[in-house]
Amino acid sequence: MITERMKSLPENTLQQIKYVGDVYERKFREAGIDNVDALIKYAQSRNPIEVDTLLKRVLAKKGGSLDQRALNGTLLFLYKNGVQRIPGCNRM
Repeated sequence: MITERMKSLPENTLQQIKYVGDVYERKFREAGIDNVDALIKYAQSRNPIEVDTLLKRVLAKKGGSLDQRALNGTLLFLYKNGVQRIPGCNRM
């Protein structure tokens, strides 16, 4: 079911990143990041601390804890798309 849903999503949506769903996509939009291209551009133009701050704010769960899977999935996505200066991934 998830695979079929992914096929119907626009190519540029943030939900193409593993563990990023509707809620996190909305939070990214509230932070001014509308799609994966904007996220890549943001990460390339900022230092790792700024990227880390954004991701920790956007990928926070309802109770305030950080969604480690979504964070690591997003960092891996950025790395695979040529962003060299990213904060380190955390172990789960």
